Amino acid sequence: MLPRISIVIAAHNAEAYLWDTLASLQRQRFDGIETIVIDDGSTDGTSFIADRPPIRVINLPRSGVSLARNAGLALARSPTILFLDSDDLLAPDALNSLWRGLASYPDAIGIVGQHLKFWPDGEEDASMPFLRGAAMPNGDILKFLLQRNFIVNGGSFLIRTDAARKAGGFDPKLRLGEDWDFWCRLALQGSFAFLRNQIVLHYRQRNDGAQNRMRGSPLQLNDQAVASIFSHPEIRARLSWYELWMSQRLARQDIYWSEARAHMMRRNWLLFSAYVALGAARYPETIFRFEQFKRYLRGAENALKALRQAQP
Repeated sequence: MLPRISIVIAAHNAEAYLWDTLASLQRQRFDGIETIVIDDGSTDGTSFIADRPPIRVINLPRSGVSLARNAGLALARSPTILFLDSDDLLAPDALNSLWRGLASYPDAIGIVGQHLKFWPDGEEDASMPFLRGAAMPNGDILKFLLQRNFIVNGGSFLIRTDAARKAGGFDPKLRLGEDWDFWCRLALQGSFAFLRNQIVLHYRQRNDGAQNRMRGSPLQLNDQAVASIFSHPEIRARLSWYELWMSQRLARQDIYWSEARAHMMRRNWLLFSAYVALGAARYPETIFRFEQFKRYLRGAENALKALRQAQP
């Protein structure tokens, strides 16, 4: 009998976290899971931890997360697929909730659940996911997704495998935002559904994570994903020139203030001050969009709170 959900985990030197991630899969109250771990050139014990039946382990030379995920996508035998990071944790009933939810939306390309961000010893305010959920529209969400990557993490997104393959998988040329680019190409095919009141993922925050390592500067954003997304011919054909211009501006604005917030979280006050000063000049409209600006500050406040809780 074929599995119902394929879980693809791209892992590079993940021995410190992978055991807990796999344990969260074992706790699922769901039959029909196929787990594929792509060891992306690890030099630690990642393969040893993952190499236990029924998990399939594929060893690749160091290729990057996009090619590793694409290798898992090519091997998946299930009608649905979920790309789980090697340091994140699925909530106990996540797969059952996502599977049943997607069955209720037969025309949807995939379904997105809520997530909680956590540091080693602290967790985000539990009310935050449901505030985020209010901004997640059902149906055709491409125009909303072009302005901001509100899906955030693939571990909360159950996708129909055929749609993932049709979209072409993840773009290996992108070192940051490759998931956002992929979501937008998926959204060209049809609607997404959302579990607004169901937490399905615990999303680990790490100072050495890829997003923190690859961030740009106040003068030069790392916005390759924006350039890739808005160069797609079908996306350009769906929007007017004004919608293209405005969506790109909002997307870069979101990246900019998210980077500012990240430096505030890490207490890089000099860089944070530079972002604020330059941002006020570059994106003055943000300051007057009080609700939007408050969202960035609220995220920073909760992250700082979690950091304080994590300190011994």
